[in-house]
Amino acid sequence: MAGILPDNSLEPRRIASWTLAKIADAVGGHLQGADAANIRPSRVSSDTRSLKGGELFVALRGENFDAHDFLARAEEAGAVAAMVDRTEGLDTDLPLVIVDDTLDGLTALGTAVWQEASEAGLHTIDVTGSNGKTTVKEMLALLWGVRGAVFATPGNLNNHIGVPLVLCDIPADCDHLVLEMGANGPDEISHLVALAPGTERIITSIGVAHIEGFGSVDGIRRGKSEIFEGADEETTAIVPYTEVDNLIGADFPGRVITVGFEEEADLTVRLLEPDEAGREALRVSVSFGDDEWTICLPIPGEHHALNVGTSIATLLARGLSLREDMCNAQLAELALPQGRWRVVEVDEKCFVDDAYNANPSSMKASFDAFMGTNDPDERPRVAIIGEMLELGADAEEWHLEVAAAIAGHKRLDAFIAVGEFADKMAEAARANAAGPLEAKGFAEVAHAARWLASKGPAFVFLKASRGARLERVVDLIEAKGEKRPVEQT
Repeated sequence: MAGILPDNSLEPRRIASWTLAKIADAVGGHLQGADAANIRPSRVSSDTRSLKGGELFVALRGENFDAHDFLARAEEAGAVAAMVDRTEGLDTDLPLVIVDDTLDGLTALGTAVWQEASEAGLHTIDVTGSNGKTTVKEMLALLWGVRGAVFATPGNLNNHIGVPLVLCDIPADCDHLVLEMGANGPDEISHLVALAPGTERIITSIGVAHIEGFGSVDGIRRGKSEIFEGADEETTAIVPYTEVDNLIGADFPGRVITVGFEEEADLTVRLLEPDEAGREALRVSVSFGDDEWTICLPIPGEHHALNVGTSIATLLARGLSLREDMCNAQLAELALPQGRWRVVEVDEKCFVDDAYNANPSSMKASFDAFMGTNDPDERPRVAIIGEMLELGADAEEWHLEVAAAIAGHKRLDAFIAVGEFADKMAEAARANAAGPLEAKGFAEVAHAARWLASKGPAFVFLKASRGARLERVVDLIEAKGEKRPVEQT
């Protein structure tokens, strides 16, 4: 079987062959309940809202909740058993897997499922990086999908809870696993890579993301390079050429492939002019040794040239031949998750909504892609920029630097900042404008939407950290008009 296995598919999961007795043994727990030992859950879930029936429900705890209080709801939704770390006061008749700590139990179960799958031949690729890891994950799923059944991290399940859930959800028929790994601070990638150490391990980029948790850019480098811990001679590290000396130690035992625009990189990418028909948003030359391929992508942005080069490097690392027509056919299906480069028309305004996440480097790269995107109607270009979170003590400085860089584009007509540093960002934009520029700052998203609503036709770029909820600009404008998603070709 070949192709991408969606997380909501009816494809049986490997865990469905496991009894509760086997699960309890894997997590160091014990069972409670009549005939519990022979129950076989269909999947594992920690969210009662996702239950479809047949699952093992894991009762996790958070700062503001304790899922042990939701066991009755889980039972009503169809769960066949629950993993718990306390039994007092539980409102359920479900069979129980009792452990010392449910998060540790979930982690141990995910690792055990992955180990069993790996022994059966599962190939794993681990991906991290400041920017581009989700895009690379999606590219990898497409490129490897013609070489077997692929399961890739759904959504943003890339942390200490999400990765174990993904491992528990590995399909029974799965040849390739693509795992995205995120981190907000030191030691987090180290923990994740130990759960499922991939044969190919990727750092897509190094930028100022979550610097509050890492302390510095060097701290980010150290944190991301944890993905190479436990590597052996069979491991391939795939990293940006400009960062290789910062990320790979002299004692790394495996192979290293560098990716970059530089001729010295092992895999070199070069931007090409689009074909005359304009059928693709980005056209890239990829060179490796004596071989060269022309790769076309349906999404704009120079940074995606490095992303596709990084993805292709995993195939070359395995010694696979690369067919240009096959790669292009697969990558033509590339569609980014909600909030990443979503194009929406509302009456006379066209929005490029890239407000899923942001840091200084991704902000600049995404804006450059926006400015390189053709608007057939040649409407005034407006950049609405929200807050970039988790930037630490230098957050204001980073915001002002981004504002100055964006204002330096001659074809930008208006710069709108939203959030804590909005007024100072507007001042920085005015001071660094390359041409006539209307620059304003607003404390609230609604105020920015009100300003935009007063304007005529516009080509609008939205970018901010997810917590800023800048995508509400589209919703507020849509309330006054008709929203139409644009088909990207």
